[in-house]
Amino acid sequence: MEQVLEKMRDEGMEPDIVVQGMVVDYYFVGGLKEKAEAALKEMEGYDLKKNREVCKVLLRLYATLGKVDDLERVWKVCEDNDLRFGEGLVAIEAWGKVGHVEKAEDVFGKLATANEKLSAKYYDALLWVYAEHNLLSKGEALVERMKDNGCYIGPPTLGALVKLYVKAGAVEKADDMLRKARKEKKIKAPFMCFLILLEEYSKRGDVQNAERMFSMLRKAGYKSMKLYTLLLRAYLNGKIPAYGFGERMKADGVFPNKQVAELLAKMTSNLWTTKDSMLDDSITTEISKPKAKTLSQIFSSGQSSWASKSGLNSKSS
Repeated sequence: MEQVLEKMRDEGMEPDIVVQGMVVDYYFVGGLKEKAEAALKEMEGYDLKKNREVCKVLLRLYATLGKVDDLERVWKVCEDNDLRFGEGLVAIEAWGKVGHVEKAEDVFGKLATANEKLSAKYYDALLWVYAEHNLLSKGEALVERMKDNGCYIGPPTLGALVKLYVKAGAVEKADDMLRKARKEKKIKAPFMCFLILLEEYSKRGDVQNAERMFSMLRKAGYKSMKLYTLLLRAYLNGKIPAYGFGERMKADGVFPNKQVAELLAKMTSNLWTTKDSMLDDSITTEISKPKAKTLSQIFSSGQSSWASKSGLNSKSS
């Protein structure tokens, strides 16, 4: 990647904001935090007021890196110099990412004051913050406010609501709401809704519902290793054998990676452990049964019993 950047500069092309942001993301994902921070400082320049177009990117990236002080500094420039709605939207998400819910609410409040008819995307941004931080009552109140203000409850809102209810432990409510939204209101649910539920059912070992979510995702055309990994974990957590799972994957044109192969091996090991345990119990039961007597023992016992009853073993008077 660095070679590509050098080649661009050698040919007189300077990377734009999007490319520079991708570089920072690349460094961060690769664990090169110092390089990511240096690239951010280079992006920022010496005067943010004159370099205002980078603010949205900086807000997102400083939040990703967990640099709260830098996030605060960039946001202050935005806030004090004719706040732009696009910057406000990113700021809500950024403050939520670093765990400052009150600041995210404050930004939303400023935007709502500037424009009473905010579109749904601003509500959705704050709703996702509430969902991530398990603030159910605040999330529900925000949705009611959306309705009162005439905002459309669409796929992004539905995704945030599913996350909100699942995070709060109300999985059945999230599932039921998703079903009604799709069938009654004809809302096209985003992929993330089913994935969130699949992840939760997987943790619970609820194979039946995990299979249902998996089936919906497959019918929608999604086919990734993550889906099979989550479904297999549902079987493992539910302690239910997933017979022929590897063959099922191959039939779908998906071949197990290292993680799935390890899970399949673990399941096979668990199955044999269960069988061995059952066999051990069976052996223990057999050992604890009274041993059958031989013919001589039976005959001897019978003679002894007959002699006793006949009085032959008693002393003569």
